[in-house]
Amino acid sequence: MEHVFGKFNYYDLFGHLLPGVIIGLLLNYIITSTTLEINIKFITDSVVINLFIFYFIGLVLNRVSAVLIEPPLIKLNVLHKCPYHQIIKAEKEDHKLVQLQAVIISYRTFIAGFSLVILLLIILFIFGILNINITEFFILLISLLLLNTVFFISYKKQFNGYTARVMYYAENSQNQ
Repeated sequence: MEHVFGKFNYYDLFGHLLPGVIIGLLLNYIITSTTLEINIKFITDSVVINLFIFYFIGLVLNRVSAVLIEPPLIKLNVLHKCPYHQIIKAEKEDHKLVQLQAVIISYRTFIAGFSLVILLLIILFIFGILNINITEFFILLISLLLLNTVFFISYKKQFNGYTARVMYYAENSQNQ
């Protein structure tokens, strides 16, 4: 068991597993709150299987977020990205950049996950198959929208701060 846990690094833990656990639990709650007879279980009796399920959910959300969230934001100039070669140089100078990047990726993954849960929640509510009262629905929806907003603002701030830090190292290495 220690061998399995020892393989997780900072990026895996914060970029995949943590978002996978949170979103997996939310999906589990929503799916079990429907009138449908769905036999999908996100939680099993096995800790190891749960780890793999949640890691996989986080991994899928991470890839979806990398394709659907980040590129449009860069194109719209909401996020400012620097060239890859500058990132590599800066990471050699500042090892904290790797951890910052893992945090940024976890924020992006949470945005994708919360967006998916919000979309699923609204669709199930519209079709009348969500088995929760209207107050609970709106509390859950508003909470998820607020969380998504907080993570989006944090993502933008961290991403642009990371880029500024990389650019700082790029400019200072040219001056030397």
